[in-house]
Amino acid sequence: MKPLHVATWNVLHRVHAENHNEGVVALHPDEAARAAAIAARVAEVMADGVVVVCLQEVSGDQRDALRRALPPGTGLFELVYPRRPKPRGAHVGRLRDATELLVTVVAPGLSAEPMASLVFPDDPGKGYLGVRVAGDVAVFNTHVSFGDRCPGQLARLATAVRSSALPAAVLGDFNACVHHIAAGFGADFASGDLPRGALPMRPRSKPEGKDQHIDHVFARSARIGDVRVLSAHGLSDHNLLRASVETG
Repeated sequence: MKPLHVATWNVLHRVHAENHNEGVVALHPDEAARAAAIAARVAEVMADGVVVVCLQEVSGDQRDALRRALPPGTGLFELVYPRRPKPRGAHVGRLRDATELLVTVVAPGLSAEPMASLVFPDDPGKGYLGVRVAGDVAVFNTHVSFGDRCPGQLARLATAVRSSALPAAVLGDFNACVHHIAAGFGADFASGDLPRGALPMRPRSKPEGKDQHIDHVFARSARIGDVRVLSAHGLSDHNLLRASVETG
């Protein structure tokens, strides 16, 4: 099988951006325009050979922008969280649909079907979404909580990946460094190696000891290669992480 080119991107839900006063808010006061630009960036990455894109913190408006921007036949798989983000103050970049989702985008012409999904019981705004791609690979899109809830969530995710019996890629925002996640997954999972000097996945103007590489690609019964960080062009507080997955 040819390598499967995949990417992951936390696109930053508008309500979270405003609640935490992220710089994206000032750069992009028009949320509809930002959503359209994010959708265009996803389309650009897919035109460059990526066939699966895992997105976190997707609003209902952002999902709709993806539907408008991507070619006919593109697969959009989603997990809707029961938690709906609530603004803490005045909500400037208003959303028509403030639902939060995980969304996995699959290129036209590539077979894909949903496998498994779960909202983590200890966080109604985090979870995983599994999609079987090209009949041969299980791709799990995930957003994992920071801190004490992380180990239990990783254990649930690892169990789901192992139960699929397929070679698997696990991508997403893990909110922790790669060594912490590797220890939580176990020895049968392997991560891709970032090239020296790669852009940070979660740039911070004031790092304050926080890790700037918290988005990862892991594989089980497969190999990860060609790992790159792609610029988000200021559209989110995360950059994109791209890699290839090889099986067989």
